[in-house]
Amino acid sequence: MSRKEKFEDDGRQIANMNIEGMPWYDKERALREKMEGNVPGTIKTENRKSPLDELSRKERWVLYRSVLAACLLIGLIFAGAAFLFILFCVYVWL
Repeated sequence: MSRKEKFEDDGRQIANMNIEGMPWYDKERALREKMEGNVPGTIKTENRKSPLDELSRKERWVLYRSVLAACLLIGLIFAGAAFLFILFCVYVWL
């Protein structure tokens, strides 16, 4: 059998992963790529804020409580299904 050739990275870019909206998006890099390197050195990127930063304390607690209630509901559904399965195994299957 022939041996596989070792992979050697030649530095070519297959796909650009600098996508706007992603956490790792670099605005300066996107401008440099568009202008082919002719970008001034001092470009300030905006400080991104989390949507949770814009909520008041009361709104945040309502959000946390509703998320907790949804998780508990899903947990109760799974626990109920497990309980019904155990009842099925005890009384019907055996």
